[in-house]
Amino acid sequence: KLIIKLNFIPIIFKYKCKLEFILKMKKRIIATILIFAISLNIEAYYNSTKYIKVVDVQGNVKLEVDVKGSPKIQSKIIQKPARLGDLLFTRDTIITEASSLTAYLQDRVLLKIEENSSIYLDNTFDKNGNIVFSLHKGEILIVAPMSYKPEYITIYTPDNSTINISGAAIVSYNGGITKVQFLHGYGKLNNTVVGQFREVNLEDGTTKDIVMSAYLRNRIN
Repeated sequence: KLIIKLNFIPIIFKYKCKLEFILKMKKRIIATILIFAISLNIEAYYNSTKYIKVVDVQGNVKLEVDVKGSPKIQSKIIQKPARLGDLLFTRDTIITEASSLTAYLQDRVLLKIEENSSIYLDNTFDKNGNIVFSLHKGEILIVAPMSYKPEYITIYTPDNSTINISGAAIVSYNGGITKVQFLHGYGKLNNTVVGQFREVNLEDGTTKDIVMSAYLRNRIN
């Protein structure tokens, strides 16, 4: 009887080791599933906050929305009228014609697009917090927190100008010329730092103090 009991010891030890291995594997699988679920939730939250919300529309503003299909299907651009409460995302285009549109990015950055303007949203908010627009024509007003570094907000114009803003500024591109008015805070134009209350016109390369005219007040309001 003692011999029989002793013969069972290796068998019991063997099954005990297998059971411990199975339990460890189950714990690892559960941990992996939890980590994957958390990462999905974080990614879903991140994707849900990468938009611009339309808060005011004056007249008929057109939106060219990039409807991204499956990886095997090419993206499709559809055109629709802008409506209050619309959400705009990366790769969308706003065309105001004789109208105007005002939007907020995550309640942090105000973007006002004036009449006869066209702007492409290169990146509404990437993982580094950067915002990138391309102003094809017209004029826009941007108001951002002073805590934003200029590099966080970048605007491109067709004449290869690069504008960075920290604070408030009006950027325009008309007749092939870029003009920037830094109203508050500071910014950069083609990597050159420009202070507040300064206007830069790339037609003649001049920089001058801003004069608060009735036209400018109307644009800000």
